[in-house]
Amino acid sequence: MTRSTIFIISLFALIALISGAFYWFEYRPTKIRVHCQKFYDEIFLELLEINNSKDKDHVNQEQLSAYRIIAESKYEMCMRRNGIKE
Repeated sequence: MTRSTIFIISLFALIALISGAFYWFEYRPTKIRVHCQKFYDEIFLELLEINNSKDKDHVNQEQLSAYRIIAESKYEMCMRRNGIKE
């Protein structure tokens, strides 16, 4: 192998390594967080809709806090299920 061939192969390997690291440590976690945030929003809205169908009055702060805790636990489960530990 010539020197230029070794250089090209090394350069390609370095680019592949940097691209893989970027995907694994930056792009993938961002996509997972976006997905889990959408999941969190859907759960929270479903809980509010369930409450509104049962009781036409406004949601009190205790119920809102309970719904938020439930939705946050679902968010954390989504993150863990997809390999992100916070």
